[in-house]
Amino acid sequence: MIDLYISPKHILRLILRNWWMFILFPILIAPFGYIASSFIANSYKSDVTILVKSQGLASQQTKATIDDSIRQRIANIQDKVLSRTELKRIIKKFELYIEDLEQQPIENVIYQMRGSIRLKIYASVFKISYSGKDEPRKVMKVVDEIASLFIEENIEHKQNIYAAYQFLQQKVDELQRKIQNVEAEIAEYKQRNLTALPQYLATNFSARNNYSKLLDTNSQVLLKNSKEKNIVANNFTARLEFLVAKLTEMKDQKKTDDSVDPVALLSEEQRKEQQQKLAQLRKNLDAAKQNLERLLDDFTEKYPGVVKQRTLVASLEKKIEDTKTMQSVEKDREDVYVYPPEKRKEFTKQIKLLENYKKQHVIYNTLQNELYSLRLKLENTKKPQKYKKKWNNLIKKIEQKEKIIFGKASKDLQYFPELLQMVKQLYELKNQANYIQKQQRKYYKSLVEIEKRIEDTPTHERKLSILTRRHKDLLKQNAILLKDSQRAYRLKELEQDKKGGEFVILDPAYLPGIPRSTKALLFTIAAAMAGIGLAVVLVVAREIVFPRVEDSGSVEKVTKKMTLMSVPRFALRMEDMRVVNLSESKIVSKKELRKPKKLTQRQQKLLAPISISNDKDYTPRQYQKLQQTLHEQDLPVQINKIHMNKQIVIRNQTYRVLTILEEDLRDVENFNNVELQPIENMTTFFAPSSYIANIFRKIRFQIFPRHEDENHKVLFTSVKENEGKTSISLNIAGAIATGMVNNAIWIECNFHNPLHALFPEKQPGLANVLSGEMNLSDVLKETQFPRLKVIPAGESHLNPSELLSSKAMQRVIKELEAKYPDHLLILDGPAIFSSTDISALISLVNKTFIVANAHQTSRNLFYDSVEKIGKKHVNGIIFNGILDEKII
Repeated sequence: MIDLYISPKHILRLILRNWWMFILFPILIAPFGYIASSFIANSYKSDVTILVKSQGLASQQTKATIDDSIRQRIANIQDKVLSRTELKRIIKKFELYIEDLEQQPIENVIYQMRGSIRLKIYASVFKISYSGKDEPRKVMKVVDEIASLFIEENIEHKQNIYAAYQFLQQKVDELQRKIQNVEAEIAEYKQRNLTALPQYLATNFSARNNYSKLLDTNSQVLLKNSKEKNIVANNFTARLEFLVAKLTEMKDQKKTDDSVDPVALLSEEQRKEQQQKLAQLRKNLDAAKQNLERLLDDFTEKYPGVVKQRTLVASLEKKIEDTKTMQSVEKDREDVYVYPPEKRKEFTKQIKLLENYKKQHVIYNTLQNELYSLRLKLENTKKPQKYKKKWNNLIKKIEQKEKIIFGKASKDLQYFPELLQMVKQLYELKNQANYIQKQQRKYYKSLVEIEKRIEDTPTHERKLSILTRRHKDLLKQNAILLKDSQRAYRLKELEQDKKGGEFVILDPAYLPGIPRSTKALLFTIAAAMAGIGLAVVLVVAREIVFPRVEDSGSVEKVTKKMTLMSVPRFALRMEDMRVVNLSESKIVSKKELRKPKKLTQRQQKLLAPISISNDKDYTPRQYQKLQQTLHEQDLPVQINKIHMNKQIVIRNQTYRVLTILEEDLRDVENFNNVELQPIENMTTFFAPSSYIANIFRKIRFQIFPRHEDENHKVLFTSVKENEGKTSISLNIAGAIATGMVNNAIWIECNFHNPLHALFPEKQPGLANVLSGEMNLSDVLKETQFPRLKVIPAGESHLNPSELLSSKAMQRVIKELEAKYPDHLLILDGPAIFSSTDISALISLVNKTFIVANAHQTSRNLFYDSVEKIGKKHVNGIIFNGILDEKII
């Protein structure tokens, strides 16, 4: 898969980086275009000028008339003249494009000829031109033929103006009739669906809310009416039962006189038991009869349930008769009752009347409940006809019961005013409930109708929109036809009355003599553009095949959660750098040590100058005095063993010592400090106030944040050699050396490609320490910058990977950390894709940063380098040499 990253800045950088291709390729290819133009046949051009003549009108009016009509007329005639039929006729008549006709079809030749004919319109004239490869005389004849066609078509146009006017007027009349029909249809549709139109939608929503509130209010009132009616009905039933029991007690009340034979009378307890038994049997009989009536409403006489219920009714009736027979003996004895027989008969009549009212009232309530249940079914069913018959039967039965209960109440209950009052209340509550239910049905019907209006509003809106859009389209067509009709009318008036619009040849066609030779310039320009196109293709192809690291966006798939830094491309002149010498620092240089300085008399007595050629050994006493003098002068030198011909510089005097330890000699030689020279790109050392130095200071604090106080060991590596890794690591060390906070030790670990411009080629360094030839103190160099020490790479080694991965390298890092805990260690490592393995160095440091040469390093190689050392080990990327510092 091609990893292609394109952005506006990327394109601009590609153009700037390959500007020479966009100049060189057009220069090289343009001559070929000019040479190719010489092989193209010559082209000839001829033209004719035609005047649009207008007579009989004032000059200003003539101009206005011409401006309105000439362009459209000429355009119409041009379409006819340049049609396929006319051009084919002209080609055959003048034998044009003979060679082209042999190679391609006639349609292509016609298209080519149509493109060769040009027409330009001016104030009162228009010019026709034709360019062709045929003979000049043929070109002139073709122009004359085209001009004659224009004149003939104009004459025909003048003759057809009146006919066009009549036709357009007829179309206008027909279209107006259609408009009237559509307007009538819109008006009729609005009248038919007035309340369902979109403009009434808000009104319908308001009405729906109002009806919903009315339905809720009526439902509450109906519920209250139902509760009140139940209370009155219960009181009515209780009162009936009380009166029946009271009248029964009065009717059956017996005398307690001694003259009555007690044997002939039943005991009071037995009489009450029989009465209770009889009342229970009657109650069961009433319930069984009601159930029988309900079953007969739904089923036939042969239905098993109906037959069983009839048997139950007959059994209860027989038990009631038997009970009455048992009481007949007592009833026949009238002399035992308190009230006379006439009074008791009246009591019996009233009891039957009240029981009948109770029975009818119970049946009436049952029918009301059945009617309510049936109404719910009718409201929820999709086939109301199924329950229509049952609904009518229930209505008839309820009306019959109402006549019995409410119609005769005034006459039957005249002796019971409380019951009569309750019946009147029930009647009023029934009427009120019927009225509320009627209003409820009316409101519900209106609500359903309004809901249907709201649902149908979008449909009506679409229909009305279609009609309105059709009406607007017709109006637009009518306006266009009216405009055309008016124009035709004006043209008719102009042509008939004023004889205007006549075409007259003002400048006839001429015989072309000079060929049209602008093709050379066009071919040259085309070739130059082709060169630019070729340059673009090559640049894009190279970018696709060899993608480069351009900015953070081009490598974001592997640089997530990494610190990204950039160093812009810069060039600092040597005269802009300020050289810092050892004399400006507090470090003693080798030259200063060699300046002549006199010793004291005591020192001269103890250590007299000895010539280098003197091979005489020191006596033990002289040896002891030399050791004492060295300690007094605070020199870290201890003499233990005797080695001949060793030379040491002590306070500007040269002595030959007889006994000195080689390790102590190296400590003394450590005074050979390094004086950094202003080489290229070392800006933070010798141009600390420059813009690029400030950028390195910013990067320095990104790598070593202020809030992290622990010791840091940082490794700088690159994808491949010559990416600017060493320059960046040195400048970051210089940013620390010229600062006021930390100290730094710069360690050169690139043994294959050391920095010879800064250190001599055979300068001892880290490689000598790792191979065991020297100690660390021998190669650790002071610089003219007090906060910076350096360790050069040293002499080259056959196997640098083995040295860097050895335990000696680990001991060097630990020794530096122990001896210089306040110093930051900056390791300048080898490139990732070099012969040296840097995995051992990565394990020794806290952070690893990869330096990539922006716009030059291969993107695929960059991805492979990150994958090789492991993405988790990479803390940041530094883009070196970017063209725009804002790309990160």
